[in-house]
Amino acid sequence: MILLLVATRYEIGETARLLRREIAKGQVAIREIGVGPVRARQHSAKWLEAVQPDWVLSVGFSAGLHPQLKGGDVRVSEELRAWGEVAAMQRVDRILQSPEDKAAVFRESGAELADMESVAVREIAGQCGVRFGSIRVISDDAMASLPLPAENLFNLESGGVAIGSLLGYLLTHPTKILGFIRFVQGCRHAERKLSLTTSAVVKALLGSP
Repeated sequence: MILLLVATRYEIGETARLLRREIAKGQVAIREIGVGPVRARQHSAKWLEAVQPDWVLSVGFSAGLHPQLKGGDVRVSEELRAWGEVAAMQRVDRILQSPEDKAAVFRESGAELADMESVAVREIAGQCGVRFGSIRVISDDAMASLPLPAENLFNLESGGVAIGSLLGYLLTHPTKILGFIRFVQGCRHAERKLSLTTSAVVKALLGSP
């Protein structure tokens, strides 16, 4: 059994379709754990206990820190190096909104990408004796800014999109609409790349054709 843990369902929407046979057979489970390390730690512990997997994979979006990483680039943790390019990840406790935010973390850590959940999931997996891996896709590169404040874009409690706040912000800031559309298009591209990589890794771990 492989347990996929994702902060929000928007990050891995295509994966359920690509792995529908494995999910139907009970070989794969996908669960949401929310945004940020605190929620990741709490909910990953709950799902690890409930599912009792052989592997747990932390899968989702990350901010690029290294200038050479581009949106849609996929990177994996050391444990999955056979299935992708490994990148150093830096845990962050907040969404990085601007190039300046990312540059500061890059200078301090030297890491190639920033991640909010994988380190917490790794810690819980280690405590439970479950094999761990991480698959991340760059949703926004080092030079990208979020098109609007994170609190107007995400509901950090539920992990979903803050629809009311989002619409209210765009109605009062119409010049941000084009940037938001580009952001959504980039996220869709990233989600597709992430889902293709994740399904390939999962099938390889299961020995599926």
